[in-house]
Amino acid sequence: MKDLGKRAGTAVIFVIVVLGCILWNKYSMGFLFLTVVFAGVQEYYQMSEKRDLEPMKWAGMGMAGILYFSSFLYTNGAHWDGLLWINLILPFFLFIRVVFDHREGAFSDLGDTLVGIFYVAVPLTLLNFIPSFAGLPSFSPFLILGFLVIIWANDTFAYIIGSKIGKNKLYAKVSPGKTWEGSIGGFIFAIGTAVLYSRFYTELTMLDWVLLGGILSVSGTIGDLVESKIKRLSGVKDSGKIMPGHGGILDRFDAFIFCLPFVALYFIITG
Repeated sequence: MKDLGKRAGTAVIFVIVVLGCILWNKYSMGFLFLTVVFAGVQEYYQMSEKRDLEPMKWAGMGMAGILYFSSFLYTNGAHWDGLLWINLILPFFLFIRVVFDHREGAFSDLGDTLVGIFYVAVPLTLLNFIPSFAGLPSFSPFLILGFLVIIWANDTFAYIIGSKIGKNKLYAKVSPGKTWEGSIGGFIFAIGTAVLYSRFYTELTMLDWVLLGGILSVSGTIGDLVESKIKRLSGVKDSGKIMPGHGGILDRFDAFIFCLPFVALYFIITG
């Protein structure tokens, strides 16, 4: 009962902080996701160390933060070409460093450093561009909130239905708790949530929201599996301990992060 109360309290605080930061203004939203970038990349590197790798943690976190922050500035009016060049050139300093690192696994560590940036920071960088891809203002909090609400609905009902009637494992070697019944149930409720949200957020059509609901459900489920695979390879239960009873930042944002490139692609194709 004590653990349940701790989980519930953490969940309430998490939702309040996320919703408050998204809805308050563009700076609070930017700060929220910049924090997710730093914490998510750090957690990825901590799991890498469990796999006997030695990623360049501070350099990787710094590059990830610069990538996200420069995209935030660009999409909010700072159209400075130097931002692009900074992000293109910085990774090559890591290669220069590796030249003077005579350890056998130096290049493996370099690769994992870049993977952490690509896995966490690149999708969240795309998040800054998604409103413009959709033909909306750069600060569109209810669009981003809609993505989160659909993902939360998918995850919640996939868990509930899977725990009640789930029998057929989705991918037992990676995530023993996930079932086909739960995933299908989550998908259905994600679509239903998307339909309901379309009545509230009318800047997109209902068809847009239904298609996005399907994209968010499927890609979000795959994102969960990807993080589960990383944790399994690293021999850890949670990506971190920042949220008592809920694990780390990646445990809470893995589905959201993974779905963003697919959402961006949807708007690019339909725009």
